[in-house]
Amino acid sequence: MREFTTIEKQAMKISPCYGAIVQWKERVFVTDMDRFGKYSAKIYETVDLEDAPSRIEARLSLIKEADESFPDSGHAIKWCFKQD
Repeated sequence: MREFTTIEKQAMKISPCYGAIVQWKERVFVTDMDRFGKYSAKIYETVDLEDAPSRIEARLSLIKEADESFPDSGHAIKWCFKQD
């Protein structure tokens, strides 16, 4: 079974100081810092924007996650843009 998330749920999970969520076209990029000070990067696609009450409540499906870690959120988001 495929698991879904939302921008709202991701915003509650990431660090308010170090995490970032970027909406780009039908994609959503999410980055956050782990306990070792390294940053992760994930790319989600919007699944049901037409049926959602708002954009932040639309279901998102994970389509790609970086195998590597990054020195900061800027590099993590840059990786996301290069994947699309």
